[in-house]
Amino acid sequence: MKIGVSVHIADEMKLLGELTSKIDVNAQNVLIEMGDYCIFAAQRNLSPGRLQESIGSLGNEGIYILKLNSLIIGTTVPYSVLVERGVDHSWLIPKQPKEKGKWLRFYWEEVGHIVYAKQVKHPPMKAKWFMTRAAQETIRNASTIIEKAIK
Repeated sequence: MKIGVSVHIADEMKLLGELTSKIDVNAQNVLIEMGDYCIFAAQRNLSPGRLQESIGSLGNEGIYILKLNSLIIGTTVPYSVLVERGVDHSWLIPKQPKEKGKWLRFYWEEVGHIVYAKQVKHPPMKAKWFMTRAAQETIRNASTIIEKAIK
């Protein structure tokens, strides 16, 4: 089972239900515009990389589910929950290597170059709330997004 972080915009759309029904717009277009805005906002809250690229993508790790009056956007990158919610203690990566002989490879700013290691003790990490903040920003700007969708 894949675990990830996602935002369900349908609940927020209920709040906008009266507005969208009064102005006779295609709810799908509104959802798509809101989804695009939310994806961009979430990506803007992250550094470039695998997690940022996966948000809302239709690839293996992205979540983009559009149904009637419902849109779910997110990512299933395994560490996305840790980045979203943070971790208040150190932990070892990987606890058990997936493949014998594999190395972790990453750029370490403190030493200024790419480092290879079998295991790393990762320090605690503050929550970024990248999906939560993106959803909040999307809702704050909902009227502007709806206007754009109906033009």
